[in-house]
Amino acid sequence: METILPHSHEFYEKSQYCILVCILFCIFSGCILFIKVERRSQKRSLSADPVIYQQQDWLWSKH
Repeated sequence: METILPHSHEFYEKSQYCILVCILFCIFSGCILFIKVERRSQKRSLSADPVIYQQQDWLWSKH
């Protein structure tokens, strides 16, 4: 029994480690996807901003 217990304990630790790695990988990939989406939305907002400013300038120049 004493020889079997350490092996099962070792296996349990390995499976915990694998689960931890999987969770970390999921979080990591999720973060990368989130950053990519954020950058895309930032680019969109940046490209849209000058148009709004131009329209505001045009409105001010008309007044």
